[in-house]
Amino acid sequence: MKKGTGKKPDVPPLRRRAEGRLGEKRPEVGFIPAGTDLKKLIHELQVHQIELEMQNEELNRARGEAEEVLAKYTDLYDFAPVGYLTFDEKGLITEANLTAAQHLGIERSFLINKPFSSFIHREHQDRFYLSMQDVLNSPEKQTCEVVLKKKDDTSFDAQLESIAVKADGHKAVRAVLTDITERKRTEEAVQESEEWLKQFFDSIPDYCHLVSPEGRIINSNHAALEALGYNRDELIGQPLELIYASKSQKKLARLFDQWLKTGVVRNEEMTVQTKDGEKRTVLLNIGSMRDKHGRITHSTSIQTDITERKEMERALRESEERFRLFFEQNNAVMLLIEPSSGAIMNANMAAVRFYGYSREALLTKKVGDINQLSPDEIQLERRRARKGSKKYFVFPHRLAGNEIRTVEVYSTPINIKDQTLLFSIVHDITERFKSEEERIKLEAQLRRTQKMEAIGTLAGGIAHDFNNILAGILGFTEMALEDTSPDNPVYRQLEHVLKGAHRGRDLVKQILAFSRLGEQERKSVNLGNIIDEALRLLRPALPATISIKKRLLCGHDTILADSVQMHQVVMNLCTNAAHAMREKGGSLELSIADVDSSDEELSLVTGLRPGAYVRLSVSDTGCGMTQEVLEEIFDPFFTTKGPGEGTGLGLSVVHGIVKDHGGHIAVSTEFGKGSTFHVYLPAIETVFPAEIGPQPAIQGGNERILFLDDEEMLVELNFQRLSNLGYQVVTSTSSVDALKLFETEPDGFDLVITDYTMPVMTGIDLARALLAIKPGTPVILISGLNEKILPEKIQETGIRAFLPKTAGKRELAELIRRVLDEDR
Repeated sequence: MKKGTGKKPDVPPLRRRAEGRLGEKRPEVGFIPAGTDLKKLIHELQVHQIELEMQNEELNRARGEAEEVLAKYTDLYDFAPVGYLTFDEKGLITEANLTAAQHLGIERSFLINKPFSSFIHREHQDRFYLSMQDVLNSPEKQTCEVVLKKKDDTSFDAQLESIAVKADGHKAVRAVLTDITERKRTEEAVQESEEWLKQFFDSIPDYCHLVSPEGRIINSNHAALEALGYNRDELIGQPLELIYASKSQKKLARLFDQWLKTGVVRNEEMTVQTKDGEKRTVLLNIGSMRDKHGRITHSTSIQTDITERKEMERALRESEERFRLFFEQNNAVMLLIEPSSGAIMNANMAAVRFYGYSREALLTKKVGDINQLSPDEIQLERRRARKGSKKYFVFPHRLAGNEIRTVEVYSTPINIKDQTLLFSIVHDITERFKSEEERIKLEAQLRRTQKMEAIGTLAGGIAHDFNNILAGILGFTEMALEDTSPDNPVYRQLEHVLKGAHRGRDLVKQILAFSRLGEQERKSVNLGNIIDEALRLLRPALPATISIKKRLLCGHDTILADSVQMHQVVMNLCTNAAHAMREKGGSLELSIADVDSSDEELSLVTGLRPGAYVRLSVSDTGCGMTQEVLEEIFDPFFTTKGPGEGTGLGLSVVHGIVKDHGGHIAVSTEFGKGSTFHVYLPAIETVFPAEIGPQPAIQGGNERILFLDDEEMLVELNFQRLSNLGYQVVTSTSSVDALKLFETEPDGFDLVITDYTMPVMTGIDLARALLAIKPGTPVILISGLNEKILPEKIQETGIRAFLPKTAGKRELAELIRRVLDEDR
């Protein structure tokens, strides 16, 4: 055995620790045979055993640390805020963390070995496959955005960041899955906001520019580009002074410096210049856009084009100057009046001279201070002037010296500096009214006209109700006669009822004529022919003690009139004349002459249009009239006849007809010697012959008709009338119910007949609603009163025809067939 060298051999650390532990823990051993080698062997075995125990402890400790690290890794992997996925080359999912499973709405165990494409929206699958190919063929990370479907079929936007790896010796793809739904929404919202701002910017009608602090154009809106003639590329980056005329460029530089200091410029008038050199006047406003630190980043330059306004202002100034010169230098008396208070706002020198006040004194007065009418009358006339419904007036005006002068006033609204005033031209016509008798006559005529207008309105309303009643009486009596044999005594009784109803209808026509609401069909008529026809009817009824004369004193006697109403005028005047001569007899004379509005006999008549007139004169040699009777002869229901001899409507009807034809009626009388009525009617030259044709037979049909009237009696009447003619009739007393019925079956009716005066919804309003549902639907309007506004409303609404309620069965049947046959 060799001796040691004195140097201990290197001992591994584990060996040293094992020997150290063996020294601490000496196991008891039994008898050991003598011999060094055996002891050494036992020692080695003991040390080796301890080494093995320590290695096992180290392995257990390392395994515990590895398991702890693995648990931490698993937690990080599973609960990461993003999804982790691993795909094989075929796109099958081989690994997935819990976050990925949560994104897809499915348990993780069900993800493994499933194709990822099954979770991709069909429209995005090609995008995913192309991305997978790029990942597998490149070492670089690839990013792909797709729409993914959850298990419950809801979808979300996702981003995949993928890279190729090796897994178990095979190619694989590891991917990070991020839900970017909110980000996409934010991006879309930002994009929409930017688009909205762009559209808003381009929709502003003023010229708008975004300008940098250096004064260069960053953007211009559509209005600016269109007005200035540039495209956007031509302006962006250019200095703002490019679009300004040279005379405004120095001012622009000064204003821009002001903007840099204060951040704002307000309402500065500038001149811009288009690409073609045209100059436009604008109001410049400059605002500021700032960053979060308050620093100015851009300016907003807004230019409001006021070129036309400036031109209008210049034209208005010129117009006002011309009006001022016209007003001041005119020899006619002119006033400007505030319509509400009647205050005189201005007066020309002619007015100063006429009224005798200084201008200053005249401008302190109101119209009521110089007008001698009552305050109520002045207020009424002022309202008419303000509305423009009346422009011509006759007033007594008091001058400065208390002299009363009669004046004509022509007044019209005029707008001066955004204020509506009455521009009045005053003519002194006192010389026309020198005679006190003429003045009294004019005042009486004015009072009579106002009274007739008031009573006419009342009479028209009464006539409307009468027509509703008469329509039922006439209709049911006609049907009763059709169902009754002429041999039956009741037939004769029904004829008397029908005759009485016709008389009532004629009376209503007189009331309508008096109130100027009667239906008129005006044509060219020969007044002489109407007189001849009337005299042929009158002659047999007049006693032999009355002689009749007719004189034609003019070359022509053609007027535009309703022949029936003119016949009524002649018959009423002749009947009254005959009544005045019934006791002693006498002479009835009718004459026709032509006159002009400027002739003396018409010169004092107000309201007549200038031109030629035909004068019909009816004279009698009867008892004449007192002044008291003369003042009331045109009043409705006034009569000098005994009970049962007259209604008192004759002359009031004549007055209404003549006035409605644009004419005038005058009376001269002498008590005990007779009277003469002069009727003046506008003359025309051309005569249009009336067309006369055979009366067609009553025809019915089988169409379906919707009939409306709020009077149940008239609903029943017309249901029977139309049903007897073969029509299918549906009736209603409510416009609202009828409209609902029509809405449910708009193609179910061939014709609608409706009363004009219906509760809740008038016949015209109903017609508008029906035609809105089904354009072209034939509609007939019926009414007990033919209001003046109806023709315009009918034309505007699209109603086919109008029929009075008192029309007979024949008229109704013929009108229905005409309207229905128009569409064939």
